[in-house]
Parts: sequence; C-alpha cells; structure tokens
Amino acid sequence: MIRTIRYIARLVPLLLVAGSEAVFAQSAEPADDFDRYILQQLDEAGVPGAAVVVSHRGEVLFARGYGFANVEWQAEATARTVFEIASVTKLFTALSAMMLVEDGLLDLDRSISRYIEETPQSHSAITARHLLTHTAGLESSYYDPQKLLAPAPLRYTVEAQLADLFAQPLKSEPGTAHEYADAGMFLLGVVIARSSGLTYEGFVRSRILDRAGMTQTSFIDAERVIPQRAQGYTLRRSSLVRWSIGGTMQALDQNAFAGMLSTAWDLNLFHEALREGRLIGQETEDAMLELHRLPDGSYVDAGYSRMALGWWVRDIAGNRCASHLGHTGSAFFHCDDFAVVVLSNLTSGYEMLGDQGLPASVRHGIAERAVEIFLNDGKH
Repeated sequence: MIRTIRYIARLVPLLLVAGSEAVFAQSAEPADDFDRYILQQLDEAGVPGAAVVVSHRGEVLFARGYGFANVEWQAEATARTVFEIASVTKLFTALSAMMLVEDGLLDLDRSISRYIEETPQSHSAITARHLLTHTAGLESSYYDPQKLLAPAPLRYTVEAQLADLFAQPLKSEPGTAHEYADAGMFLLGVVIARSSGLTYEGFVRSRILDRAGMTQTSFIDAERVIPQRAQGYTLRRSSLVRWSIGGTMQALDQNAFAGMLSTAWDLNLFHEALREGRLIGQETEDAMLELHRLPDGSYVDAGYSRMALGWWVRDIAGNRCASHLGHTGSAFFHCDDFAVVVLSNLTSGYEMLGDQGLPASVRHGIAERAVEIFLNDGKH
C-alpha cells in the first residue's frame, strides 16, 4: 500500500555557526519517519539546506525543503529552491544524444570526426557511445583552469576548449577502459550542437525543458540574477565556506557536464516526461539504460550502480532505477514506477583542500528509505 502525502511543507532546521564549527540542529519535530531519517542524515553531514521530492506514477507523495538556501540571510529552502545540480546535467546531455539517434541525426558508433571536423587523427577512433559510457580514453579535466576564472564576458569558447582538449594525448585506446570524464560530456555537447544545428543549451531547452514544463531550470550564467537560487557551501576543516560551480567555471562556454540549475520539483517533472514517453520512446529509453560491457565482458561498477549510456543503473526493491549524482550534493533517481530527487547546497568543493560535501551514501540511502517507507508500507 502506498502512503500518500498531499502537501508540500518546509521543515526548517537551524544552522548555527559558532567559531569554526557548522552545526545543523533540528528546530522542529519531524512530521514522520521519513522526515526523521532525512534530518538525521543532514545533521550528520552538516548540510545547510536541502530539498527532497518523491513521486509515484504521477502523484507527488512527498515534497519538502530543509534548512537554509542561504545561511547569511537564513532564507529557507523549499522544493522549489534553485540549486546547482552539477553532474546531474550529464543526464540531459545523454538524453539529448538519444533524441538525435531517434531523429536519425546521430550514429552512436561513428567517429566523432563526422560531427566535429576539428577532430585530429589521434582522437578519430572516439565515438558517441564511448563518450556516453566514459570509455573514450580522455583526461577528465580537459580545460585550462586559468581560462575558467576569467570574467564571464571573456568567454572560454567551445573552439578554445576543443583545441585544449585535442592537444592532450589519450590515456587509453577508446572503448577499452572506463575513465569518468567531464571531457567526454563536453565533446558530446559539441556533437549535439553540430548535429542539430542548435546550440547545446538551445537543444536542451526546446526539446527537453519546454516539453517537460521545467520553467525553473536553466544554465549557469555568472551575470544572471536567478530568483530563489541557493547559495552553495562546502565544509573546509569543519568550517562552512561559500563555494559554487558558477563561481569556479564562470567563463566556460557550453557546460554540458555540470552547467545546469534546477529544483527538486522541476526534476520530478523531468521524470514524469520520461515516464510518460513525451521525450523519447520506450525502445530508445531501454537502449539508453542497457548496461554497458567492457571488451572483457565486465560491467563498469561504481559500487551502487553500473554504467549504461550516460546513466548509472541499479535495482532498488525490484525497480530499475537510473540515476546520476552531482558534485553539489545532488541526486536524481528515475525508476520504473517512482522518482526520488535529492538536492542540497553542500558541495564537495575542492578535493585538493579536503573539502567535504554530502556523501553519496546519504543520497542513495534517502532513495532506498523512500521505497521502504512509501512503496513497501507495512513491510519494513
């Protein structure tokens, strides 16, 4: 039996910043077991603000914000707060590629040189399938860090990014090894633009966002003022400090790997559009979510999930769940019968400095607990 919650609420814990310590403390009684679980997880991770949405077959069962979207102003987070979703962006890139496959404009197994004429011979064995499965042999960080931090009007253009990427030697022969790489999704974004005749952002907006009704979803623009946007933070030596992808990649043109902003509510609309077949057909979705095998027959296993075409796939209580997590504490689970969206403003920041964000285990745990509580009521 499914237990339905027909309201959208905010549960506002209090973030206390005392000295160098950031403490996430509960200031309201949890409404139910799911609230209690989420609050405990957020408390232990030191999350300033978050939003969670759970839906089942078109019906929203749970939609709630926690804590603060902006600590300085103590602005409350809600299910409609705009967060940086980081690598969840890759799902939109992967879906766009599959749309072009349906349109007959993209062949996953042809060289990318068919679509990107600047492709050198050294990279001509790469295909769109390699890019989707992170098996292209590319270095992950293909960009010049100094160009990322330029003022927004001094764009780090697609052409300049291509030149910098193609100047790097491959780490492995395309198709032979898995190496998670932002570079691959950047290249796929270029393929999408060149194949469709639109910009990458223009294609995603017209073919996905508009069709799904995702009015609060957009692309990072360092100069744009976005209503209800959350401030990003990270934990650095237990202190809460400001950190955002927008600030660290402000000049990057066409960020197809981590460049989107969205809300938990909008991402649930994305799930619904997929579930109802308004974006791609079932055959195409099944092909997109088929597990990828390496030449030795093994799967790419990331602990919780296995790699498909741009999506990570796992089983949760008998449901095929396709998902992706993001550097900013984001997670999107698109399952057979339900969806779970978890967004936060606690990012992983700079690895070199030991910054801490929302652990992947917490995000997967929330999805698992949602199934246990909402879909298996009476069995837990």
